[in-house]
Parts: sequence; C-alpha cells; structure tokens
Amino acid sequence: MAARVGKGFTAISEACREFFKYRWTPGLGHPRNACHLHLADPSPAWSPRGTLRSARRSSVSRAGVGQGVVVRLVCVHGIGKQLDGEQTLLSQWRPALQDGLTRADATGLLADTEVGMAFYGDLFRPRGQPLAVGDPYYRASDVEPGLETELLLEWWKAAAAAEPQVVAPGANTLARTPGSVQDALRALSHSKFFGGLALRTLVFDLKQVRRYLTDPGLRAAARARVTHLIGPDTQVVVGHSLGSVVAYEALHARDASDTREGPEDGRGHRVRALVTLGSPLGIRNLIFDRLQPPPDGGRGAWPGGPGLVWTNVVDAGDVVALVKDLRPAFGDQLVGLHGHPGWQFPLRSWRGQQGQDGGEDSVDSRVWAENFARFGPQVIGRTMFDYGYPNWGENPPFHAPVFVVSHRGGEQIDKSGGTS
Repeated sequence: MAARVGKGFTAISEACREFFKYRWTPGLGHPRNACHLHLADPSPAWSPRGTLRSARRSSVSRAGVGQGVVVRLVCVHGIGKQLDGEQTLLSQWRPALQDGLTRADATGLLADTEVGMAFYGDLFRPRGQPLAVGDPYYRASDVEPGLETELLLEWWKAAAAAEPQVVAPGANTLARTPGSVQDALRALSHSKFFGGLALRTLVFDLKQVRRYLTDPGLRAAARARVTHLIGPDTQVVVGHSLGSVVAYEALHARDASDTREGPEDGRGHRVRALVTLGSPLGIRNLIFDRLQPPPDGGRGAWPGGPGLVWTNVVDAGDVVALVKDLRPAFGDQLVGLHGHPGWQFPLRSWRGQQGQDGGEDSVDSRVWAENFARFGPQVIGRTMFDYGYPNWGENPPFHAPVFVVSHRGGEQIDKSGGTS
C-alpha cells in the first residue's frame, strides 16, 4: 500500500512540528517498494550533536539494533514483507532517512542505530515450511468470502476510479460471487498501482489483512513487536500500509500497559509524532470499525495525549488507502497531506529523462535526479511493459538495460539513450 506525495519533498514541511519534520520521497511502482520517508528540520529539543540531552538507554534485542541503543524512531512496515527481516528493511529505510537529513542540511541529527524496525512479517509465514519457499500458490478460489472478498472488490472500484485502463465493475460483477472475485483479479492485473503483482501475491496480501484483523493471537504478537521497541526515548513512530494499523493499535496498547509516570500530557508513552503512510485506517466496516480500541460514536480514539502530532500522508492514486482524509474518523487535529499523480512532470530532471527541455530546477528536481542516478539495470513485469511500451517512444526514461519478466520470448529491443 504505497503512498507517493507531491509536491515531492517539500510537501510535508509541517508534518511533525515539535520533534521532526518529514519529507516523503515518492515510492516508485508497487507498494512493496521501500517507503522513502525523510526527516527534515530538527527541533531545538535536540542537542547540536543530534542526541537527546537527557537520553536514557533502552535495552532492545530485536529490530536490527543492539542492546543498550536508544531507539528514537520506530518504523513499522506494511504487507508483503514476510520473506524479509529487520536488517533487510532497515537497509532500505535508513538511507532514505539520511538522504532527507542531507537535503535539509541536518546531517548527523539521527544515527542509523537510533532507527528501529518493528518486524512482524514472519508471523504470516506458513508454519513448518522453509523460509525460501516464497508465497503460497493461491488462486482466485482461495479468496475467502467476507472480509477478503469485500476488500478485494473495494480495491477494484478504487482502481477503476483512479486508472482509466482498469475496467470498472458493473452492477452484476459486484455481486459477492466466485465469478466477481475472478473478474476483480483480472481487472486489477491492469492496474499500474499494483505494478504487475502476481495473483498469488495479491491474494496473500488480502489474507494478511484479514488475519491481522481476525486472529487475536497474531494481532497481539504483531503489536508486541512495536510496543517492545517504544521506550522512554522514542519520539516518532512511522507506520506504512497495514503497519499504520499495527502502529496505531500498538500506541494504545503501550498506554494501557504502561504504569510509569508519563509526559506532561499524562499518557504512558512518550511518542510525540505518529506518521501514517498509505493507511487503510479510515475504511469503515472493513477496518475502522474493527480497530482496538473500538471507535466511540463513529470517532476513533486518539493514539496519544494532546501533545501528539499525527500526520497522514496519502497519494491520490493510492488504491488501497481508500479513505484519503482521516480527519472525519479521528479528529480535525490530524494533519493530512495529499499527493497527486504527476507531481514530477514539471521537474527539469524528469523532463530531461523524457528528452524534453526546460522545467523546474528545484530541490525536488535535484533529489529526483540523485535517486534516478542510483539505478542500474531494471527489472519490470510483462504488464508494465505491455502498458508502457507504446508510450515510451524512441528515448524511454530508463537509460539502462531493462529486463522484462514474462513467459513469452522476444528479441532484444534497442532504444536511444542507453535503454535496451
């Protein structure tokens, strides 16, 4: 469940006023891509060397950090990470955080060792099977009635509304039947947002959402991975996709179990900023009404005291984050930042990749160029190739070898600018 935000890196300047401010680098492609969350301006609450003036050491044994290390920022990943681990995910998140600090002239504010990953993906692995087996070979018939089918059909409707190439469901296809599930999966295979996901992977994602919401043991275990990391020095929690639901509930669970004297607002935890990215928290009936603690009178409980700043970042084209504005569900104090597809089009660096002249020479443009310069040969799916190739022209934007994963054979195609 991805969140891509325009106007690029400058969109979230007010995301966390008291401790951190955020900038969100648009994740390219599928929701499984790393969240590029960027810390920006430091608060005066931090010492010039980037450590808490009165930091106390937390004892942590998971999340890719060692014993006795202060965890100031806790990351909570989204769905589809069952074959990853703490270190793998941190290797993607940490550089993005440091890049943001560099862009904001705040290098050294946050040490890599102070960023922890609350990893819970292993809880979804099939029991008794080797780690390397990959996703189970799910088919359309494996989508269960109820929550899985309802959520799939909602994704289909949202994808059709956002992407013209996705066939919209008719009244007959929205009936909750096995045929409607097959129609939905077939339609979503043309969605750019899902980036050519294999059917079995998409079904597994549905099952992860359903299992978290309906399996009390798994739910408690996932929350415990987050609460274990939140110590007296933790200032920020970032939750992506399903991880935003886990993070939200974990903050409440941390309060309920914490008997220490809390901060000035009287809460048990001392987290002062929650950032949710591509969050499904606002989907009523399917997710919102299943939250713990339950909503009261149609309003979700605030996950901290009055001093907590909650920023929700969502892309207008995010199919999975069906409800873009969380304020009606959780209160007007929540800060919402909405991106729009195509924010990169005016950038000089982006236009140059397309063989076009001119454009904005802004910080967004420079960061886009820096990120793109890191890319080498790229691997894309057949669906992306079939959809994009007619529009790429003689000078595609890759400027590197591109390998298409497909059961169909084909001759090499050479284009201008180094793309083949």
